[in-house]
Amino acid sequence: MQKIIIFIVVFISPLIAGYETLMYDRFADGERVSQSLPDSARWFTKMPPESVFTSSHGLDYRIETAPYGVQQVWCHFTPAGQQVCLESGEQIRLRVVLEMLSGSDASWDRGLMLGLFNSMGTRDETDGTYSSANRNDDNGFFIITNPGKTTYNYAKLCMVTENTSSDHFVNYTVLNTFTSYNMSTEAVDISFDILRVPGGLKINSVIGPYSSIYDEFIPIEDGSDYLCFDTISLFLDGRAFPGDIGAFGLDFAGVYLYRTDACSETCGYGNRLAGDINRDCYVNIIDFYVLSRQWLWETALQ
Repeated sequence: MQKIIIFIVVFISPLIAGYETLMYDRFADGERVSQSLPDSARWFTKMPPESVFTSSHGLDYRIETAPYGVQQVWCHFTPAGQQVCLESGEQIRLRVVLEMLSGSDASWDRGLMLGLFNSMGTRDETDGTYSSANRNDDNGFFIITNPGKTTYNYAKLCMVTENTSSDHFVNYTVLNTFTSYNMSTEAVDISFDILRVPGGLKINSVIGPYSSIYDEFIPIEDGSDYLCFDTISLFLDGRAFPGDIGAFGLDFAGVYLYRTDACSETCGYGNRLAGDINRDCYVNIIDFYVLSRQWLWETALQ
């Protein structure tokens, strides 16, 4: 038992220690309507307020959504009037643990979307209903994936189209495609990382064990609004589910800022050690854990 406890401490602490934790919401307060960063965020929905609620799950709480044709939730992970604007070598990371509450039938390729956004100074104070409370002014980046298929080219990395006066998931440019992952049988860890490098950004994303995209370079000019972030958002499209109805449970959501240092700049600019599997500039037990979980697995392309 002592060895197990030591392993857990060693495994968890590098994920948070040494980084600035902007948000670490495990919904321990049992509600979604108060903001006390970094431990608790105010979560909004454009659907009826009763469609998003906290629910006990084992020993913890989580956010769940009622079955709907579409569902969207978001939160602002910085205080009002503040943004995280990345300097050279800095990286912002979004991590969520998400579970599909009903299995996807993979009939629609836009099942799940999530990403990091710049609210452009427009903050929400209340939930909306249907057309209101959309995030119409945002810039940012996000992924689209089908939660019912582990299939090549069924996931997309996207960039919000600027000044469209539409929700941030409506108008976008597809930057690249990668393999989607079937999330229908388990809670899945999803990460979305944006790193500032000379001349632009590099984006990495991992969905479960099979789905990933690494070091996608996007040229961005200095001073651009696309270098700043303060909002995370998730959208579920029911058309990927039987009867065009879907729901999800959000066990955890965290946002971390990796500050500039010599290691992060070297790691981020392509000089990463081969054993640094999780790309945190260290070769340690975290990388061994990732390797052991995927030992002898094969990349599923179809």
